[in-house]
Amino acid sequence: MQHSYRGFNLSAKEYILVIEFNRNSICMADDMMSHRTIHKFSDTATVLTLLEYLADYVPRMNTAVWAIISDNYDKKVIGFIFTDEEWTNKVELNTENILLKNLFCDKPLNLSVYCKNYYIYNTFWDDGIRHVKHYDYPSLFKKIKKDYGG
Repeated sequence: MQHSYRGFNLSAKEYILVIEFNRNSICMADDMMSHRTIHKFSDTATVLTLLEYLADYVPRMNTAVWAIISDNYDKKVIGFIFTDEEWTNKVELNTENILLKNLFCDKPLNLSVYCKNYYIYNTFWDDGIRHVKHYDYPSLFKKIKKDYGG
């Protein structure tokens, strides 16, 4: 039996997970093109495999944290990506390191993850007044982990 998912033909013999990635923008020019991409994973791939792959997908940003949200897992944050002092993206699990096929078992042909960026400066406008909230980096990471049950 043949299944098709967004242009990929999948045979019943091979169990390949096709996962759509998306992320929020980091600046105005970053909005020029879509961030949506599609990637294939084998049936032996784990949540850690996915996070390590996403570490190359998201931009490296000093003092920023990416929360990785599974759209198929009750919108749960499955992990975090952050940039260390050597400008290397590091990953941290926020769930068990299970097989991806078990994480996405209820919707095997419509898989997606969203990467949401948090930065130490939070700027917002209220009644025409610009407000800037500044976090030191360790506090920001702790706050995000606490907010998402990490």
